[in-house]
Amino acid sequence: MKTTSIVFLAVHPPMMKETLAYIKAAMTGDSIIVSLAPKISMEKMAAALPSVKLVRMIPNATSFINKGYNPVAFHNSVNEEEKQSLLKLFGILGKTMEVEESMLEGYAVVSAMLPTYFWFQWKKMEEIAMKTGFSEADAKKVIKETLSRSIKLYYNHRFSR
Repeated sequence: MKTTSIVFLAVHPPMMKETLAYIKAAMTGDSIIVSLAPKISMEKMAAALPSVKLVRMIPNATSFINKGYNPVAFHNSVNEEEKQSLLKLFGILGKTMEVEESMLEGYAVVSAMLPTYFWFQWKKMEEIAMKTGFSEADAKKVIKETLSRSIKLYYNHRFSR
């Protein structure tokens, strides 16, 4: 891929319109915008930045440890060489797969938000374990191992049907 500026937009959706207007003058036809924001479609972004190549990605929390499950959608202005280069770049964060843009909101709920739905519950279980006499280290170990085994049980023994 030739030298291209890649701009990551990690802004709250209500700030997207203002942000796109702010950066418009700095963008060229070789610029690629990678939006990490949910809800704002590439169609809406293209209306604000018609000559810019657009990508939307919904990373999840486990991308922080390079074990993410990250769907990405490409605007038709992004060519195959650019796609492959970006997929390679995004691969650092974990598993990255190309999906239709219409699927991104579903991935946001099912994958990106999934860890955060349960973390507070795991923390609460640690607190309960410690109140019943576990050390913090033992509480974390028991919960971690139980969660790992529970996932295997659920998905490998017909509980998920």
